[in-house]
Amino acid sequence: MSETWGEQQLKGVVGVVATPAGLRSLRALLAAVPSGLGLAFVVCGVPDVGDLPAHPVVGVTVLRPGEVYLTVSGRVRVSGATLSAPAPAAPPDPLQADRLLVDLAEAWEHRLLAVILAGPGAAGAVGLRAVHARGGVVLAETPTEGPAGDAARHALRTGFVDRAAPIDELPALIERGIDAAAPSSLLADGDVPRLAQVIRQLERVTGHDLTCYDPGLVVRRVSRRMRLAGASDPEAYAAALEGDPGEAEQLFRQVHAVELRLFDGLDPLVPDLRRLLAGGAPDPLRAWCVGVGTGEEPYALAAVLLEQLGPSAAPGALEVVATDLHEPSLRQAHAGRFPRGIALDVTASRLGRFFERDGEEWVAGEALRRAVRFVRHDLLQDPPLTGQHVVCCRDQLGRLAPEHRRAATERLRSALVPDGVLLIDRSFSVQGPSRRAAWRARRRCRRTAAPAPCSASASRACCRPPPPAPCRPATPRASCRPSSPRR
Repeated sequence: MSETWGEQQLKGVVGVVATPAGLRSLRALLAAVPSGLGLAFVVCGVPDVGDLPAHPVVGVTVLRPGEVYLTVSGRVRVSGATLSAPAPAAPPDPLQADRLLVDLAEAWEHRLLAVILAGPGAAGAVGLRAVHARGGVVLAETPTEGPAGDAARHALRTGFVDRAAPIDELPALIERGIDAAAPSSLLADGDVPRLAQVIRQLERVTGHDLTCYDPGLVVRRVSRRMRLAGASDPEAYAAALEGDPGEAEQLFRQVHAVELRLFDGLDPLVPDLRRLLAGGAPDPLRAWCVGVGTGEEPYALAAVLLEQLGPSAAPGALEVVATDLHEPSLRQAHAGRFPRGIALDVTASRLGRFFERDGEEWVAGEALRRAVRFVRHDLLQDPPLTGQHVVCCRDQLGRLAPEHRRAATERLRSALVPDGVLLIDRSFSVQGPSRRAAWRARRRCRRTAAPAPCSASASRACCRPPPPAPCRPATPRASCRPSSPRR
């Protein structure tokens, strides 16, 4: 999408989340951004920017390159380069920043940059997921100590911030960011052999190997990180990884991380669950959730299963094992803390039943914490967790290379009891990308005999379907080391 006025084309949009407490940062950013980038700035969270020129969004407003627009109150609706907003008298929307970023991401996709500036609160933290999923770039001001750094800290906790930097470095990152997200990149999809040095360096620094992942995904993520880092070729970027473990960790997380929202696509599972439980609920009902993200998928799956078990279900009636090979993700998911913006995705009744409000966050309640256990497990290297009534692996499966995806699917199937329910990836079938628009591909797996359950640390041959060409483990490790102890 692009619009042209005179000699300048609107190349993209920068959505800025600010607060009155961070007005100094906002003014410094707007004053320092290079002219002629062809970007429109849409600012949420402040009524004015002092003596800097800006347009309040009231009624219908058309975005123009080089201009600043202030969303005053209420929900701002986005249609291409047109914003529409209620009159200034409309009541404030506490979730305005998250809604705005979601709508901008839908309209502008890779031509959107989101910037989270210093200030209290957690505004925009949920909207960042939509920006990242649509191919946009997310930047944040380096958080300061105290409440003034809360907004940036909440943003960083999501795992979707591409770069955090002091305010005086953000203008240059904005300039690089619009190129980093563009489809024309430093690397083509067939350039995986050029990344050998990057892949080896990442494995040395983080212990994780990228050769299991979809080659196109790896190329896109590396190309994006290279542009943001200012690296001109893979060799320069490999050198940057050696000197910056944080960059290496961020690269792996962006290749590996699960990007699902709370309850997104889980409700259509309910008819299968009802059929599964029609003859009486097993005791306990066992479920395996592969890929934890920041906790959305396992806690939402547990909530849906608890709803089907009913209010009379005894403690211990449900056992959900949530697994991932990325230990920082396991630790964060185990904490069960989510920004207030999850109210965009979660009904009021579910928030009240399964979550507790703690300041600017929602926290997984006791019923979910009792049901979910987090365990370190590598789907391609460790034995599957057999004896499961429900197995869920969506976003994670589509990130694997095709040969590993097929092997992983067989492992997931082997984990099910007869008539168990397998919920697999929203956009990939076993053979490759699905042509269907549906979120999910469901399989009901029927076998003649139920496999005996095996623990996460078992290594029995019965749990091992024929493996693919192995994804190299970086270092020897015990299978399924548990994450930090539950609180």
